[in-house]
Amino acid sequence: MKKIYFILFLILLNFNFAYADKDITNLKMKPSVNKGKIGKAYEIIETESGEPVIGQRAYKFLAIPFDCGHGGSKHTDCGDLKNKNKKSYLAKGDRVRSELSSADNTFRGEHWFSFSIYIPKDYQSIYPTITSFYQIYEKNKGPVLKIEDHYGIMTASIMIKGKLITKKKLLKIDEMRGKWTHVIMHNKFSKKWDEGFYKFWINSDLKAGYKGETYAGSSKGLYVKAGIYQTYISRYLKVIGMDPNWKKNQPAGKFPTQIIYMDNIFKAKSEEILIKLINDAK
Repeated sequence: MKKIYFILFLILLNFNFAYADKDITNLKMKPSVNKGKIGKAYEIIETESGEPVIGQRAYKFLAIPFDCGHGGSKHTDCGDLKNKNKKSYLAKGDRVRSELSSADNTFRGEHWFSFSIYIPKDYQSIYPTITSFYQIYEKNKGPVLKIEDHYGIMTASIMIKGKLITKKKLLKIDEMRGKWTHVIMHNKFSKKWDEGFYKFWINSDLKAGYKGETYAGSSKGLYVKAGIYQTYISRYLKVIGMDPNWKKNQPAGKFPTQIIYMDNIFKAKSEEILIKLINDAK
């Protein structure tokens, strides 16, 4: 009987977590704000699928129009809903995501990071709605870094407590279509202006850097998010002439489905370790 319970436990755990798969990532992740969604928060695809993969496996993220979810009693992407105790969720909605979060694996200080992203040829930007691909988030404080599709340019938005400090242009989305783009970052998170920094390499070329304060100093640390996260959907709806007051699972109309693929989502204490992780995953 104990054996049966243990097997059931493993099944439930696997349902909630995307295990650290060294071919894709060394981070343990789970779906973010995914309850009540029609689509999956993510898929793991393999080389046999014919879809873009580095090595043997990769993540596929698909954002179905208006397929918002919630994360329990404290967060929703769908609007100002009410829970059983008639208390409002903290977030006001206007968002859709297909995303993984490593919120239970926090870190601080200086680290090296990587991810590879494949943008399909028919991918459609939805600016002025912002589509984030990768985030570093300060627990209970907000994002400190968002790498996003900003007006058709992959951009690094550097933030403190979710407030924008500066933006760094990395690469045009049109230059990324139909192929893998490889991102490496060397970041140090500090409250001190003379210690914190970001450095961004795109396909081995140093594209941008920043020096200054890089986080608010939360004792609970930082963590990584990866996938599609569409923020302020109403902005794009106004551009295409649709009602900005959208509802969950309404007809898509002119609003596109977005798909991306991600691989090599690694974090390491040194460049040497990071490069080894990437090479071992090929």
